[in-house]
Amino acid sequence: MSDDTQRWNDVAEVAAAAEALYAAMRRVRTIPGDSDETLSVAQMALIEPLLDEQELPVGQLAIRADVSVPTATRMLKSLEARGLVQRQRSPDDDRIVLIRLSQSGSRAATRRRDMLRRRQAARLAHLSPRERADMTRQLRKLTLLITG
Repeated sequence: MSDDTQRWNDVAEVAAAAEALYAAMRRVRTIPGDSDETLSVAQMALIEPLLDEQELPVGQLAIRADVSVPTATRMLKSLEARGLVQRQRSPDDDRIVLIRLSQSGSRAATRRRDMLRRRQAARLAHLSPRERADMTRQLRKLTLLITG
């Protein structure tokens, strides 16, 4: 086997493993269970940054969730109608809409995030501290390679 063929096989194997990991993570995040089903995976990805920051513009939430601004706007209007987020114009710039979690939205998002973290911790506890440290380092390196 040539070096080029071996290199291609190695790259294909890493890519397949990364894709399998991504698919597995999405499946686990959508498994019904003890979670609060108030928030879908996509909705959670959109509003989770608001658990750490008081308010953010729609555009920033869209970027962090990797969705278009119109998609984020539709999702946020739906969440607002359900009383989970509050939308208001920026006092500094009328073109900017700021989003913050309502109390019920904060509770629902916190429950969902905590449930996901408990689930992750239970699974990762099967690895040794050294394996977790090695995995963390390799995943960060892979993320940098993917994102450039």
